[in-house]
Amino acid sequence: GGSDAGALTGGRPEAWGKIRAVLEALEEGIFDWVVWVDCDIFFMDLTATLDSILVRYASKDGEAALDPEPQLLITEDSQMLNTAIFFVRRSAWSIDLLRRVWGPADGSPSPWVNHTWWEQAAFAHILLGDNHRRW
Repeated sequence: GGSDAGALTGGRPEAWGKIRAVLEALEEGIFDWVVWVDCDIFFMDLTATLDSILVRYASKDGEAALDPEPQLLITEDSQMLNTAIFFVRRSAWSIDLLRRVWGPADGSPSPWVNHTWWEQAAFAHILLGDNHRRW
């Protein structure tokens, strides 16, 4: 960690910095889950903790122990997936996902860099593929 914003974005629009920041946090291997929260998030329920959100959405039937299967908790809005707030479990799957969202491993530019929805479009494409057209 400790990277500055310019190093995180690699010359991309600033929203892309979250991908590298979360990826770095996962690769450090300190935390089981990492949560990203955009600076303009408005919290409606100040009694909900991050742990309670994980228990609610990443456990089986509200059990205290988390289900080992969920790797990503991501929000959606009226248009698509929304990465303003998301939780990601430290795993090979999650690290691979974030690397793919960032773009090709060969360093060629991602087609999503300047898309209207930036990294959100990349997440949607990778997670939903052409299935997003069905909704």
